Amino acid sequence: MKVFIIEKDINIINEFEIQLKKIDTNIEIIGKVDTITDDLQHWTGLQPDIIFIDIELTKDMSIEIFEQIIVNRPIVFTANNEDNETINAFEINNVDYLLKPVVYEDLKNIIYKFKELNPLQTSINNPSTDVLDNVMKILYKEFKKRFIVKTSDGIRNISVNDIYYFYVNDNKTFIHTRDNKDFIIDYSLDLLEKLINPELFLRINNNYIINIHSFIDIIIHSDELFEIIPHHKTGEKIIIQSDKIQAFKDWIDR
Repeated sequence: MKVFIIEKDINIINEFEIQLKKIDTNIEIIGKVDTITDDLQHWTGLQPDIIFIDIELTKDMSIEIFEQIIVNRPIVFTANNEDNETINAFEINNVDYLLKPVVYEDLKNIIYKFKELNPLQTSINNPSTDVLDNVMKILYKEFKKRFIVKTSDGIRNISVNDIYYFYVNDNKTFIHTRDNKDFIIDYSLDLLEKLINPELFLRINNNYIINIHSFIDIIIHSDELFEIIPHHKTGEKIIIQSDKIQAFKDWIDR
């Protein structure tokens, strides 16, 4: 079993090493750091079975680095035992966590859970991007600034300023960008409403969240029927839901 430890307290790192070896002498610690680099390339080659990560260090990292670290990787967060808000966020979202100072029995239970769930040692609890972003939102109350999307030849970072709108099609959520491209993302519109800045984006109906700079005109068919004319043509009319019209008026008049 390969373990990577991301922890700001060197004493906690040392305690991890001692206790992990007591639990299983075959456990290999393939990396240990007390800071987090913003170099995306640094994280892409890591192949640990479990990552233990100090939740406090995530406050200093960008969202895109956070996502790159956790993509397809089993994560166990560590947190101080008096940090009730953090613990509550983990439990609400069913995210694995370990309290500090590290208690031998708790750590052993995490390792045994990992082995029991997957004897091939490929996963413990690999929470979705939605879940982890929800945890980050609860803890840090920050709006998301960028999104990582998959492309045919790798990944791409997209600033929210370059997103014209989010939309749902065939039960999938997409980003439509300023350069007229579309990318699938692993977020629901309901979650996106919580993660993005309401000064910049507004949910106008069940299928669209639009950027305030994404349209060139508004056609008023009636008091209850407003149509958005976006910069880029779509295959359908974008209609503002009648109960969203007042919020839309307030939004563009700020």
